[in-house]
Amino acid sequence: MLVTKEVYPKTYDSLSASLNVLEDHKRTLEEDERKTAASLIGIGEALSSRPDSPTLLNQLDVLEAKQLENGTRLNAVSSQVDAERGRLDGLANDIESVQEALQMWKSEQDTCDEATAYKLRSRLNQVLKRVVEEIRFDGVGATIVFLKPQIGGRTGSFEELMISQISWRD
Repeated sequence: MLVTKEVYPKTYDSLSASLNVLEDHKRTLEEDERKTAASLIGIGEALSSRPDSPTLLNQLDVLEAKQLENGTRLNAVSSQVDAERGRLDGLANDIESVQEALQMWKSEQDTCDEATAYKLRSRLNQVLKRVVEEIRFDGVGATIVFLKPQIGGRTGSFEELMISQISWRD
């Protein structure tokens, strides 16, 4: 994940913070669910000795409703946690795809035939389209503007990576 953090620092930090908040909320809900289950066991035991107690029956109804609500909320938060993890993993996968395509192109560009070179360039083009919005050159170097994947797409906000030296083949 270090590469992801270097390339998409704001996105990575934002997703990590969001994931941490959701995981904390999930732990709180899980703890609340454990306490509710323990209380239900206690009410059940008390009802076995006093089955007609309106107070115990009322508490049982309240706790059962709370348990149902907690279960629903826990499922929703669990889905959100999974989605945030997926976004964070997607960020890393995009970078890994670009690195893999670059490595293949770099290792084979001088030795492969024209058809293979075309396939390598096409693959590199496709993976770069997913993560790079634009490359701006100036007299010193270049600025690569990366998309925030799975967050805003082409209409979302961007991250920039400054490159002080760029080398290319003629």
